[in-house]
Amino acid sequence: GLEDTNGHGTNISFIIHNYLQDKNYCIIMVKVVNGQKGMDKLQYMIDGLTYLVDLKPDIVNISLIGFGTYPDEYNAIRTLLDNKTVIVAAAGNNGMNLDEDCNVYPACYSNRIITVGNLAYVGLRNSTSNYGKYVKRWELGTNITAGGYTKSGTSQATALVTAKIARSLK
Repeated sequence: GLEDTNGHGTNISFIIHNYLQDKNYCIIMVKVVNGQKGMDKLQYMIDGLTYLVDLKPDIVNISLIGFGTYPDEYNAIRTLLDNKTVIVAAAGNNGMNLDEDCNVYPACYSNRIITVGNLAYVGLRNSTSNYGKYVKRWELGTNITAGGYTKSGTSQATALVTAKIARSLK
């Protein structure tokens, strides 16, 4: 079974669930981080994306970032996008201007990815959120309580944007 040792995945899935609870939907959780660093984490990500390619989902929420491009990861992302899957990805919490050097992935792989930044309040970017032209949507992602955890960041904002898009598809 899945074990969420820090509450991130639980928080993300419940943000989506709470927004869609009156709709007919299915959330498929694909755990790609297991407390590992570096290449192990990358291989989990590639395996998770490859699994999703076969499922052909309507939407994929990616509430994590990495630095650097990898052909297998890029190919899976491109295949999902070509299959008309909407990908919503976190911009990251490094306070970086992605216009200067967009090296946050998967957000910077394609202009077709809906990259999400974190607002501290309506109209005010959280200072930790990455920003720039790659960020296509902004959403409140600060101190979001869901699933018994309170978390902040572009991950939480991404989950809310994912839910809003899912709601509009049904």
